[in-house]
Amino acid sequence: MSLPIVTDLYTYPLKSARPLIHQQVDILSTGLEGDRTFVVMDQQGNILTAREYPKLLNIDAVVAIGVLNLLIEGVSLAISLQEIHAIVKEGVLFGTPVGGRLLKGDYQSQLSDYLGISCSILVVGDAFLRTITSRQSEATKTQINYTDAAPILLTTQASLVDLNSRLAAPISMNRFRPNIIISGGKAFEEDDWRYVKIGSCEFEVSHLCPRCILTTIDPENPQKGVGVEPLKTLSIYRKTPSNKINFGIYLIPIKLGTIAIEEPLMVIN
Repeated sequence: MSLPIVTDLYTYPLKSARPLIHQQVDILSTGLEGDRTFVVMDQQGNILTAREYPKLLNIDAVVAIGVLNLLIEGVSLAISLQEIHAIVKEGVLFGTPVGGRLLKGDYQSQLSDYLGISCSILVVGDAFLRTITSRQSEATKTQINYTDAAPILLTTQASLVDLNSRLAAPISMNRFRPNIIISGGKAFEEDDWRYVKIGSCEFEVSHLCPRCILTTIDPENPQKGVGVEPLKTLSIYRKTPSNKINFGIYLIPIKLGTIAIEEPLMVIN
């Protein structure tokens, strides 16, 4: 039987903004290189995400040659990463303290007007990385940028096909904002994986990914706001006794390197 293969690789330089598509990407201890290294913060120190501000999903963010390039409603903004404020900002992301350095530039007014709230962008650095512990093995620890709970999110096409077979209107995988998408195998067999290998890289599965209302917002039409699917359907057959609705798995890199499209995934439980 053939092994599952990698079909898609994504990073999200600005948390909650549009993804970048990769043919190959370096795996760091913090996850895919360049993933979620920037966040938007309001004046009260709250990290803004698409759960509360769906319009973030329409922002393009690309880092190139020391510049963070944003595209907001057709307006291009170039923010030099050589001019980072010495100002350290501390805030809260889903109840967890986070920090970063403020980006200089005249982008704040455009971004604030677009989102309807006074805000600015922070960049993470080594001093602001958060340490997390694998839920599979307390001996496994790593650091993360502005990801929610672990360095990497992996989902499978087989599980999406299974979900779509139960929905009145099928959805795309972009609802789940994964870093790695795998094709092949059976639906939700990833629930039982403990360690996997892709190319020369190896990963420990930390835990299943509990889903939130962000999955009910269509990234292609975020102005419609929060809906009910796919959470309503997933809750029928994917809800745990602790009321978590899981889809996808969180990975912690334990052997670093580079992964690429069409490379096989090997379960090394």
